[in-house]
Amino acid sequence: MGQSTSIETDSLKNNVANTLNTKESILLYYDNKAVKEFRKLELSSFKEKIGKVSLSEPLSDEDVISWLNIPKDNAGLIITTLKMVRVYSNFPFINSPFKEITGIGLLKTILLLDKDKFTKFVGYGNYNYLTLLFISLATEITPSKLNKSSRNFLSNNENLENSPINFKEIIQNYDNVQLNQLSISNENLLPFLQWLLIIWDLVPNDNSIIDVIEINRNMESYKPICLNILRTINSKNSNNITKNQFVNAISMYLPNLWKPLSILFKHLLYKTDELEISSSLRITFQETDLMTKSLASLLTLMIPQDQFIINNIQKLYIGGEYGFSMRSFQSKVFKWLAPTILLISGLRILDGTEYAKQKNPRYNKFLEEYEILKNDRQFIEKSLLKKRKVIFAVIIKEPWKITNKGQFGGKGTTIYQLSPWIDIYKATKSDIVYFNTNGGGIGIGNEQPIIKPTHKKYVPGNVSLTLDNSLEFGVFRHIGYGGAISPGLLSCIDEVHSNHANIFEIKFLIKQVEVWGCGGEKELAEQIKSLEWEEAEAKRRQQINLKSLGEDRALLEMAGLIGQHRSGGSI
Repeated sequence: MGQSTSIETDSLKNNVANTLNTKESILLYYDNKAVKEFRKLELSSFKEKIGKVSLSEPLSDEDVISWLNIPKDNAGLIITTLKMVRVYSNFPFINSPFKEITGIGLLKTILLLDKDKFTKFVGYGNYNYLTLLFISLATEITPSKLNKSSRNFLSNNENLENSPINFKEIIQNYDNVQLNQLSISNENLLPFLQWLLIIWDLVPNDNSIIDVIEINRNMESYKPICLNILRTINSKNSNNITKNQFVNAISMYLPNLWKPLSILFKHLLYKTDELEISSSLRITFQETDLMTKSLASLLTLMIPQDQFIINNIQKLYIGGEYGFSMRSFQSKVFKWLAPTILLISGLRILDGTEYAKQKNPRYNKFLEEYEILKNDRQFIEKSLLKKRKVIFAVIIKEPWKITNKGQFGGKGTTIYQLSPWIDIYKATKSDIVYFNTNGGGIGIGNEQPIIKPTHKKYVPGNVSLTLDNSLEFGVFRHIGYGGAISPGLLSCIDEVHSNHANIFEIKFLIKQVEVWGCGGEKELAEQIKSLEWEEAEAKRRQQINLKSLGEDRALLEMAGLIGQHRSGGSI
């Protein structure tokens, strides 16, 4: 695959570029190339869908909105999506006046949104997928935002199609777009993100029927998760998102965001009667306080697919149902031998001393056992200080076990912060998790707590998550490198551009703890089979015990030891 991309790129540089020196010839080259990328059957279905014999005929905005199943009452989403399509349709002249959307323009959009085909179609290895997406979603490009050469280029309207053009420069410089002068507004990006997450939930395949009514009904439930994404992209709380903010955050935290976009536009390649109901492939698990469809949709875009197959996850432990105790946790989780995802939610404790004095005296004891980071050493963006709700997820590939001395968990162990912002903290070594039943609770990235008859002391790592033994209090610490878990991905970038490290500590009252079994299809099938066998064995043993009890009672009655108002006690 890499070799073919290299060949295509070399061909573009050495052969094609020499013959492409006008806007008309360049557009014709990419238009023809786009058509050749699709099979005859796909093109036939596509033409029937758009109802046009010629792919060059203009299409109405209303038709495009209908084909993409965009909710018609969501004006912001409609404007954002149509602008995006116009930019992609006019590729590579993404800085030029945009014409009507055509069939060929939609075909180019399908290819440019498919990350697997993107580089081959563009023909230039350094052309960035996310940069193009940013440009397409950014605020309207006006002549005042273009550089001098671009303004001169656009002002020559009479000879625009046949003016000499440096083809390589157009590709390499994104048609001379001034990236540092473009931005995406939070208001425009929020509904777009909500739309993508719900599409990822409801539309598993290219040929799945899209239920617009269901999209409309559930759109609002995806808003809190998408607000967390926005806070991650733009932690400064300004209304404008820059190119670097967008590209860095999406590439690190949502590397699969292109998939729902690609699925949505490939939907155009199917006739109406070729679409199928895919209810069996949707997110069908029973939602809980934490594992909602919106959270699951976010996780599937963040976590590698071989670790988290959403349709196969199994509910193992819910603190609110089974009780917040280490013993209950152990009884429900320890039989699962495949990867698990631990979910914790809570409310931040902003002033520990006041909280312990006014609301929860038990917190005083926890403060004695866990040395809290002083506030003057911490840094959290002002816009995030008042956000109280926190959610963490931890992927652990190895089976859980009691570790009162040693630890478990491999290098694949990862902490995902999901609220109030998103970040990822990856293990740098193995054996970083403990499940301490001697009063130590659960720790990820810590050393074992020091537990003696007279006192207890937690030993948190530089980046660590600590849950106390009663599953009542938790702390997430983040003070930089040197521990078993690396700092957050975006934090590492921010440190390069600022005079301070992102040092902070989140103390919280635990509201819910959940554990879900996950992993690959083979692992899940084996685990489910094992659990079913154990349940059957438990029932069989119960029946044997009842039968044995009946036989034993008959013998005792024959001996006159029980029955006839006798208790069977001492003789």
